[in-house]
Amino acid sequence: MIKKEENTKPRIDPFEPQVSPWRKDLSAKIVYGWLNFCAGLGRRWLWVMNGFSFFFLVVGVAVPLAQMAGWQGLAQPFFQFCGLVCVQNPAHSFYIGGHQMAICERCLAIYVALGLLGLLYHLVRYQLRPIKFWQYGLLALPMAIDGFTQLFGWRESNWQLRLLTGAIFGLGSVWYMFPQIEVWMLRLKSWVKRELAQVASQA
Repeated sequence: MIKKEENTKPRIDPFEPQVSPWRKDLSAKIVYGWLNFCAGLGRRWLWVMNGFSFFFLVVGVAVPLAQMAGWQGLAQPFFQFCGLVCVQNPAHSFYIGGHQMAICERCLAIYVALGLLGLLYHLVRYQLRPIKFWQYGLLALPMAIDGFTQLFGWRESNWQLRLLTGAIFGLGSVWYMFPQIEVWMLRLKSWVKRELAQVASQA
């Protein structure tokens, strides 16, 4: 009796969609790329935050300097871009060489505080605990009072108060948000590690 040769080819389900190798390879690259991006964000989020703060500081000062040099075509787009994060009130802004800075006095103080305290945060990033939300509200209250009483015409603020209240708000923002972001980024890195291990086991 002769046995029939068994078919060793894998059985293909005609109802199961077949994915071409190049699409599988592309999907794997996209997944790895996204996971590596998340891992990099988890490691370097503080550099991103500090870079954001110092970017607006540099642009705020560079715009009037560029205008002094006659580079209006270069300065104007950056001035308008800073308008996305600042009201740019001419009466509440510093001037360099007769040209308005791209961010107002209060925003200048906020970004200085965020940038400098962000650099100092490197030293205590795993020890500093976030303040409570109501404490953050207290630190933001002087800026709110100064801004709204001026907005409603009850009183007129001055550059000293705008700098002081902006700096206090910047301090509260770092103290409240940065430790919480640190925890989120640690969780993100743990998730990426698990996902990469799972993808590697399926490869």
